[in-house]
Amino acid sequence: MVSVGYERVSTTSQLVDSQQGALLNCERVFVDEGVSGTTNPLDRPGFGALLEYARAGDEIRVAALDRLARSASGLLQVLDVFEERALVLLAVREGIRTDGALGKLLATILAAMASWEVETIRARTREGLDAARARGVRLGRPSVMTDARRELAVRLRSEGESLAQIARALGVGKSTVHRALTTADDQRVGPT
Repeated sequence: MVSVGYERVSTTSQLVDSQQGALLNCERVFVDEGVSGTTNPLDRPGFGALLEYARAGDEIRVAALDRLARSASGLLQVLDVFEERALVLLAVREGIRTDGALGKLLATILAAMASWEVETIRARTREGLDAARARGVRLGRPSVMTDARRELAVRLRSEGESLAQIARALGVGKSTVHRALTTADDQRVGPT
């Protein structure tokens, strides 16, 4: 039996450093970078390479269960594949080994709790955004087109400048100028 490690980070700007301590003494470590936890674990390139490399009886070590799967269903898929191939999962942070019935049960319960937590956070976020919208809060990034820039764009357009020329002068994209001019036209016309 050998220990084989697996690391995953959701974005390429994240570092796997925090996971590496848990994977010391692994014969080989497979990494997936820039791969969302919501992606089916079996579709990840690094995880696929791990499955090709691992042999029956090997221990697959992860720093934490959420590095392997973000949902109970995803983890159950992985556990089924590991069982078919006689692989043992060791989740270091949780201290879970799946070479026994209790370890499999604990892994499944923790994955279900993590999945529930993610869904609860999403629901709260949606509720908060909806409440903010209902209060009239404008969400998103503020426009680069200030009132002064919008007025300049309107003046330049009335002088016959093209959208591209105005965009270059203001240092914005043509679509931004177009939106600003359309908004300015709507405000001048007002309700009918």
